[in-house]
Amino acid sequence: MNIDELAVSMSLNSGNRSEREAAHLFYQRIGFTPKSTGLSHPINM
Repeated sequence: MNIDELAVSMSLNSGNRSEREAAHLFYQRIGFTPKSTGLSHPINM
């Protein structure tokens, strides 16, 4: 089996920052669909 017979989608993490807006538009123009937002929280030690 070839890899192109196995792959059904590709994911990309581009970051949700204002300076990434142009990149996000580019990705959408070439067929990527926005799907999720990641969150983080600092651990205070």
